[in-house]
Amino acid sequence: MSMISGFLALLFASTVLANGDGRVAQCVTKDFVISLNVTTLDIPIPVPSSQEELTGTIVPALAPTAPQASFENRQLVANYSIATLICSPPNFDGGVVNFALHGLGFTKSYWDVVIGDNYTYSFAEAAAARGEATFAYDRLGTGGSIRADGTYPDGIQELQLATHIAVANAMAQVARDELQPKNLVAVGHSYGSFTLLYLASAFPQAIDHLVLTGFSADPESYSGGSAFALNLALANEAYPDKFAALDNTYLATGDLVADLTIFFSYPHYGADALQWSIENRGTIAYGELLTFGPPAILASDFTGSVLAINGDADFDCNKEAAPVQHVEDFFPNAQNFSASIVEGAGHGQNVHFSAAKMYEVIGEWIQDNVVSS
Repeated sequence: MSMISGFLALLFASTVLANGDGRVAQCVTKDFVISLNVTTLDIPIPVPSSQEELTGTIVPALAPTAPQASFENRQLVANYSIATLICSPPNFDGGVVNFALHGLGFTKSYWDVVIGDNYTYSFAEAAAARGEATFAYDRLGTGGSIRADGTYPDGIQELQLATHIAVANAMAQVARDELQPKNLVAVGHSYGSFTLLYLASAFPQAIDHLVLTGFSADPESYSGGSAFALNLALANEAYPDKFAALDNTYLATGDLVADLTIFFSYPHYGADALQWSIENRGTIAYGELLTFGPPAILASDFTGSVLAINGDADFDCNKEAAPVQHVEDFFPNAQNFSASIVEGAGHGQNVHFSAAKMYEVIGEWIQDNVVSS
């Protein structure tokens, strides 16, 4: 599938973040303007005018029995400002850069969860302690990633899978230009992993190696059950203090029960991590859900190493019918494939007590399959 004909990235703004005591990672936020020309879908669905209309339309649209929709193509030509978080160890001069993409309901902060002076939840801190850098960005439409003119993208017509793949391709090049890595290791979570699988298929040279977290090879995982568990709400009504500026194409998990059901595994998390997740929640675009489904591709031309790692209590991605080992089927020509299960983790792996263990597994895999290969 042809999704992007070209892009241009320009540095727009940069802010150095203060380091806490004892912290290894040195972090900076930067905004980059990219230009995209991408083929998306023309989805003829009205913007819901109320919560009642949203629920009444999205539930049947995402139901397993819903008929397969067919849409016409449309060309999207636009400039976007993409917000990034770049964390490096002192005197970093290349080597391994983790190109990190978060999932639905989070922002780039998912990769640098810092609670008070506790850095054990931070993927970026763990990577820096290993001598690696992390380049994370807000998925378009979340956090600080918006149109270059300061307005928000259309959550139906712009925020679709094809757009996210094109953005990922552009930002992977930005990461290479900024940090000059010897190895660019893409690390995804949930929808971020889904996007990176498609990136590896469409643009296999964009990244060198791939880590998929919170990802499933089971078609049943995409059948609508997870969407229903999200208890989707209009973001501007459910959380007006945070999302009042967004229109009704932007959604969010509807309540605490939805957050707990989808992302957490009791009792393997702390009240502070739950509160962090609530305070740092991200949005979910209507168009993302309508262009999301069982992966129907192979990354046949991707020849890097692949790791798939899930939590044992991830009810949607850790299934006996399709264990994490089945993810290998998407990568017939990978240099090698590894799979792992981390105990005591739900879908939001980075906000569980076991986060440090998962980072240790990823670090060992990078040492064995990237650095030493």
